[in-house]
Amino acid sequence: MNYLSQIPKLHFKPVTPKIFRTIQYEGLDEETGEMLMSQWNYAELKISPEDQQGLKRLNPLYINKFNQFDIALKNKYKLHIVDLIDYDEGRIILVRRRR
Repeated sequence: MNYLSQIPKLHFKPVTPKIFRTIQYEGLDEETGEMLMSQWNYAELKISPEDQQGLKRLNPLYINKFNQFDIALKNKYKLHIVDLIDYDEGRIILVRRRR
């Protein structure tokens, strides 16, 4: 499944406090200079149930798959869109600075 193809169609909305704490933990706020929660949007990537389970189980094949996705995302969008992987929930959250 080509997850990059979803990105232009995603509806980004203001980040939640939990997602903003992750942005801060990852240092994205300091790296970009966007220090306020109101300066960020997020969208959730729709991934297959199999991929969700693989992430939850910390299966190395799925971790590698989404590491490759991360590399492709950075190559295409630079720091304009960044992925946050929630292994507990088996979710991929995309964040970007508000325009």
